[in-house]
This record gives sequence, structure tokens and C-alpha cells, in this order.
Amino acid sequence: MILNAVYYAEAYGCVINPIAIRPNFKENQCTWEDTSDRVHTTTLKKILGITQSESTPIEWQQCPTRVDMWLQGEKPTKKISFTLLTLQIYNDKVRDLVAGNLKFKSDDEVQSYFLTTNFSRF
Repeated sequence: MILNAVYYAEAYGCVINPIAIRPNFKENQCTWEDTSDRVHTTTLKKILGITQSESTPIEWQQCPTRVDMWLQGEKPTKKISFTLLTLQIYNDKVRDLVAGNLKFKSDDEVQSYFLTTNFSRF
């Protein structure tokens, strides 16, 4: 299942970029892009918040607001949480970490910017 959305990523027990773009869940793996032109692939032990039966991308307005994942084979077990990136979350937790300290007016502007910007050229 591809979530055509941008999430605020929080990691417990490891460090990751706080922006997760278009998470893709397939079997026991999750792959996503970030703003530093990286693609992450993680093998999962457990996922909460989604059903993986959907095969077509889901637009951000219909995406789950939160997905929690536990990584396979990690001791202690590491957890990654994705929370749908809204204007409030962006302003509270992300804006100061983004180059240019970008300002947006709505959830849609935040989602649109991160979904349409080609971060590989920066």
C-alpha cells in the first residue's frame, strides 16, 4: 500500500529524518523517501494503523493519521511512528529544522510542497 502523503517521522532507539514522503508498505517492509534524497527500507515485525490490502496509492486526505511500526530483529525493539504532517505539526516540530524556515498557510500547502518538490536537486 502506497500512502501518497507526507508524515512526521519519530524514531525511538534510532535517528531518522523527520520527514517521511510516500511510505510504501509491502508484506513486512516499509520504504519511504525523505528530504535529503534518501530512500529508506525497513523490515518490520509489527505495524499498527494500516491495512496492507490496498494496492492503489491513497491520497493524503484519506491516509491514516498515524502508523506505528516495530523493526524486525532489533534488540531492544526499535519503533518508528509516522504522524500525518499537518500545518500545526510542521510549525511545532519541523519548521525550525527545514532549510529556509518555510512558512505555509494550510495542511494542503504543507502536503503539496513536500510531495511535489524534487529534493534530489538540492
